[in-house]
Amino acid sequence: MDTVTGTGLPEWMRVQVDEAQRVRSAVRSQISNLAAISSRIASTYSHQGKVLLFGNGGSAATAEHWATELTGRFYLPDRPALAAVALTANAAQLTAIANDFGYEEVFARLVTAMAQDGDVAIGLSTSGRSANVLRGLEAAKQRNAYVIGFTGQSSSSMEHWCDCLVTVPATDTARIQEGHDLCGHLIFAGVERLLFGSG
Repeated sequence: MDTVTGTGLPEWMRVQVDEAQRVRSAVRSQISNLAAISSRIASTYSHQGKVLLFGNGGSAATAEHWATELTGRFYLPDRPALAAVALTANAAQLTAIANDFGYEEVFARLVTAMAQDGDVAIGLSTSGRSANVLRGLEAAKQRNAYVIGFTGQSSSSMEHWCDCLVTVPATDTARIQEGHDLCGHLIFAGVERLLFGSG
């Protein structure tokens, strides 16, 4: 027996699916930009560079997910590892820096330590206003990294520091994260194809 029909939950879920489909269609309109990002990252790897990734909460999980697809594998089962570091993955580093310098500095400090001229830095913030992400982007710019930001449609301070900003046209955090996931899958599959072929 259906115990939820009267709650409005099924209709609410349908609305969420419809919105998710709208976001996916909007990502499709950015294919040229995403392909250009794939090309830029592939070029970085061709010149022995690396990718640094960072964000908070769900965006931290996305950063770690993407780094794994680069260092491990994505579609191609047998290809060289690609250098990528999720700056969220070392709890001792993050808590020490937050304790000694303040939470706003956790990514900037790590970027300053690791980024070199020509590397790629990717910062994710669904709101576009995360202070530690903005400071990380600023530090990456100062280190002459190529800076890529991922955010939602709300007014963002990220564009000031980014060479390329990917904006998912949504205000709901879950929909923005889903859009980021799709963008990342396309970008990093593209990097594999550019560097190693389609397999």
